Amino acid sequence: CGAWSRCGRFLATGSRDRSVQIAQFDEARRSLLRSLSLPNHGATVSALSFSPSGRLLATAADRTIRVWEGAGWAEQHPRIIGASHPITALGWVGEDHVAAATLEPAVTLWSIVSGQPVYRWLDARSNALAHDPTNDLLFMTFHESVLVAVRVAG
Repeated sequence: CGAWSRCGRFLATGSRDRSVQIAQFDEARRSLLRSLSLPNHGATVSALSFSPSGRLLATAADRTIRVWEGAGWAEQHPRIIGASHPITALGWVGEDHVAAATLEPAVTLWSIVSGQPVYRWLDARSNALAHDPTNDLLFMTFHESVLVAVRVAG
């Protein structure tokens, strides 16, 4: 899996070897400034997503979400452990919440500060999550490619 930051300077990739690689490019994306690897995730990395500001990266492996922050990409928030099934997609809502879709038909909105669930949409088998530029809508794809937009109050 892979994700670009909104600013286009960071590319994160996750793989079956349980690693996440982050590449940082110059502003014109013409040259690679540096590349680093995040610590072992314990399972195949199944999803990743940059926050709207690009300063946070959420990664998912099995049923766990980790949030990395800053220029050094250190893990600064509590790990979110407790997804009922393996995570298949991640999407941010603002800078403090990340939504996770799982193999169970459910999407859960998690607080990255407390590591606790905030809201759960049941019977929601989604394979893609995205937020709008103003961060008050969460888009989820469902079943036969149906796109649903949900207003999420901050």
